[in-house]
Amino acid sequence: MKKIITLLLALLMVCSLLAGCKKDPEVVYDVEGAAAYVEGLYKEDRPTTSADYDLVSQVIVNGVTYQVEWSVDTDKVKVGEPADGKVVIDVDEKSPEEVKYVLTATVKAGDGTTKAVSFNRVVPLYDVNSHAEYLAAEKDTELTIEGIVVAINSKAAGNKYNHLYLADANVTGGYYCYSNT
Repeated sequence: MKKIITLLLALLMVCSLLAGCKKDPEVVYDVEGAAAYVEGLYKEDRPTTSADYDLVSQVIVNGVTYQVEWSVDTDKVKVGEPADGKVVIDVDEKSPEEVKYVLTATVKAGDGTTKAVSFNRVVPLYDVNSHAEYLAAEKDTELTIEGIVVAINSKAAGNKYNHLYLADANVTGGYYCYSNT
């Protein structure tokens, strides 16, 4: 009986050694696919960037992680350091001029291959719009208004939505704000 147990233990050790020597499957990199994925994430974004925004600093495609390094072609827009899988693009919210820039994502694979994807963006001139300009603006036009909050309605108070009412700083009209953005 002792011989059988000894043989079984020896066989178990040999099997565990053989299992430990098994090679991991080779990683197959698809930097083109990862770059296409990054492009798909951001190609439909609005080109106007009037406030700071976050971008991914890495993506996972087919179980493989790719690092994404961001750059811009101007010193008027800053790229932050990656943290928690994100990177912050810092723009001047009160830019004294319109700044057109190219935002580039360089996707890096573990084997050293890279692929770049670019996006045209613009930081708008900071200009406070009047109530008349607000009324004349077309849908989805970004405007900057200044005003005074005259009413706050919240869901907690029984309203259907959280929203604000603002009076124009020049007291020429008012605004219903249904979203913080």
